[in-house]
Parts: sequence; C-alpha cells; structure tokens
Amino acid sequence: MALSATDVMMYPECHFPAPVQGTVVAISRSGKTVETCDAIWNLKQSMAWHAVGITCHLGTPVARACNAAVVLAEAAEKSRFTTRAFTTTLLAALLWAARRGQRELETELLQAPDLAARLIERYEAAAQQLAQSGKFGQYIYLGQGPYFGLACEAMLKMKEMACTPAEAYHSQELLHGPRYAVGASTLVVVFLSDGGRKWQLELLPKLKGYGAQVLVICDHAPPEVREHSDWLWELGSGLSDYGRMLLVMPLVQLFAFYRALALGRTVD
Repeated sequence: MALSATDVMMYPECHFPAPVQGTVVAISRSGKTVETCDAIWNLKQSMAWHAVGITCHLGTPVARACNAAVVLAEAAEKSRFTTRAFTTTLLAALLWAARRGQRELETELLQAPDLAARLIERYEAAAQQLAQSGKFGQYIYLGQGPYFGLACEAMLKMKEMACTPAEAYHSQELLHGPRYAVGASTLVVVFLSDGGRKWQLELLPKLKGYGAQVLVICDHAPPEVREHSDWLWELGSGLSDYGRMLLVMPLVQLFAFYRALALGRTVD
C-alpha cells in the first residue's frame, strides 16, 4: 500500500488495526524529511518493521533511520521542483518489483531511457506550443490504477511551477461533482491505460460534451480517441501499462515547465 508519512504518524490504526509483519519503503528526495523519519521510527518501534530508504543523498536522517538504503545520487537536483528525482525513484521502485518475479517488466524498463529520449525529441515542441497558447484557466489530470499517481504528480508540477489551478481524479470521478467545474477554459489530460481503456474511451465524448479541451496521452490511439481529443501524444512503445509509465512523466513535466515560463514564473 502507498501511504503518506503523516498518515502513518497520526492515524496508524486506520491502516494497521492489528500488528502485521511488513517492510516500510521510505521515499525522500532530500533524505531529511522530518515526517518520513517519524513514520519510519513509528513502524520500526511499534511493529518491528524492516525499513528501506530510497533517497538521493547518502548519510541523511532517512538513510540512517533505515536498515538499508537505495541512494540515487545521480538523480539529485538543485531545483525546488522534483522532476529527475521523481522519475528515477519510480524507475527504482519498478525495477525492484520486476526483480522480485516480473522479468518481462524488467526487460521493458530497460528500454525506457531510449524511448523517453525519442519521445522528448518528438513532443517537446508540441508541449511548448500548447503551454504557450494561454487558453486554459485550469488543468485536470485523469488516470486509473498506477496512472492515478502520475496524474497527481502532473497536477503538482502544474501547481508548483506555474502556480495554476490543477486537479487530479480517477477518470470516472469527473462524471460526478467535479464535472460542474469543467468548461471551455479547462484542459483535461487523460492518461489512457490498458486497464482503464474501456471506461476511459466512454468518457472522452462526455468530456467534449462538458465543453472541455482534451489532451490524450496513450500508447496507440484508436479512431475514437482521434475523434474526441483536441491533442494527442502517442507513445508508440508497445510496452505494458507498467513498462511505459515512465515515458509519460517527462512530457507532462515539460508541459508544466513551459507553462511556467509562459507565465513569467521562476522555475530554477
């Protein structure tokens, strides 16, 4: 399960009603996050959990609090906004999972660097052009399963870098209360996934019916995607949902970066 460190600190009984055995994987770019350290000690002391840290810096409080640490030193960055550290951490977590029994996923992940480089070359200009158009007052990112986490990160980058209203939802949630906030100045970014494909394809014409402008990011676009989207970024990777997750992030990070520049924000 994925939990916030603060929830583990404040409401452990909501997630662990009875003592269970487990491992806490503590993620902190700086390795200094106070709440993460507190959550580690809480789980180690109350349930004797083993702790593994994933950070960009050796010898930091998070690394010292854990029994073992994965130090991604080359992913350390000086910017206030996490981009390289996020994608590298995600890659490390996926590789860890793959090497515990999903060798096909590991083979896919090894293709990610070259694929990502080609996609950045292909779509950077499109991301910059869309970001500079200035048409949008709010951004909504939609994803299912593992792609919901990516939607949340894309939302955060738009808020952090461009200081612009942005939200993230599971795809079908937008059909309920949030739909009333959607209008002509809304850009909805849909991370089309294999697992959520059937329902997301049904969602696209409804988004257009709300008046939204739609960007779809997918591996391969069937005709109905082309019909019901205003912009389309095709990855063309041939990889599984989990294998191509990393390919999405540089594109949406670049989009937020260029939107911030268009608004005159400082992004260093």
